[in-house]
Amino acid sequence: MTKEQLKKKYDGKKIGDIEREIGQKLGLAFETQREMVLALSYLRMSGRFKENAQYAKSSFETYLKGQYNMRLGTFLEKERAVTYHPEIAKQYGIGLVAKVHRKCGVRKEATVFREIKALGDKGPVKQARIETIITKHSPAPSVKPPVIDWHPKYEAEAKAHRETKKLLIEAKKQIEKLKATVIELMPLRDMRAAIEPFMERPEQRVS
Repeated sequence: MTKEQLKKKYDGKKIGDIEREIGQKLGLAFETQREMVLALSYLRMSGRFKENAQYAKSSFETYLKGQYNMRLGTFLEKERAVTYHPEIAKQYGIGLVAKVHRKCGVRKEATVFREIKALGDKGPVKQARIETIITKHSPAPSVKPPVIDWHPKYEAEAKAHRETKKLLIEAKKQIEKLKATVIELMPLRDMRAAIEPFMERPEQRVS
């Protein structure tokens, strides 16, 4: 439809009438999506999706992705929304129901939806208020431990180990040299011990 055709269709209508039409279309869109999700639920539960020869030996997840390009997680969120919270999903969208479940958990869902419905029609600030409610009932994010890069630490330890090993080898060499020197000097020490009794002592000299 061209811009001119759109102008011709809506120029004469009041904004309230246009918005009402959009709301009705949104309702129809939800019903259409709901029927689609329920049909897929039936195929999954009954296993009849395998009657499609292409997916006779496949899982429902493969069927869903191949036939409708939909992830299993996305389908399960939609299925849960239209099954357990159809009124909320119709009024605020399946995406919101999925988001509340994901962020707040099952136990907080009813409280969150009750507070959202209590907002009524708050105009442009409504979405911001909804986000505030969701955040209020979301558990605090867990603090993740810092990611440590162990590679540099390992390298430093390995280098220190190599240096220590070198020092130990050098020390061992020095010990071996000292041992060799001692062994080398042992005959001289024995010789000195043998002749020492015959060496003139200072106190024995005649003045």
